[in-house]
Amino acid sequence: MAKTSITQKIRCFTPRGRMRRAPYWLWNICVGAYYGLMTFIWLAYLYWLNNGVPAGSDNMDAGLVWWLLVLIPGVVCSVFLLIQRVHDIGISGWWLLPIWIAVAVIGSFIPLWIPSTIGTLAIGFWPPQAKDNKFGPNVDANGAFIYRLPEERKSAPSKAAA
Repeated sequence: MAKTSITQKIRCFTPRGRMRRAPYWLWNICVGAYYGLMTFIWLAYLYWLNNGVPAGSDNMDAGLVWWLLVLIPGVVCSVFLLIQRVHDIGISGWWLLPIWIAVAVIGSFIPLWIPSTIGTLAIGFWPPQAKDNKFGPNVDANGAFIYRLPEERKSAPSKAAA
């Protein structure tokens, strides 16, 4: 029997499966809180580093390294959440790539937060497919915040008459 790791049981660490609207929004709140906490830690560190003087440009290298270390896990989790959400809608996660390119192009003409907010709201409120699709069955587990992957079961030895 193959064991599943703890990271496969937590929704934001796997792109597989489907995710309903409620856990999608809850996980987005968690990722936003993660970014908020990391920003607070970074600003507190810079404030402490400058002996109580607000951060200046002298410490920007440390800030860039910090943001790269913070940004990468947050982006990976966000992408996995989006992939699961579009799976629930019935769309392949690969369709996010041209959508992101379009958002980047539109974002060069208007502030980037406008198209990204519209896209997030559209994906977040779009109703799920009512039937099973190629990304998984339409089951109650799709609405769970943290879920268990179905584990392979050992087949019971058959009691055949000799």
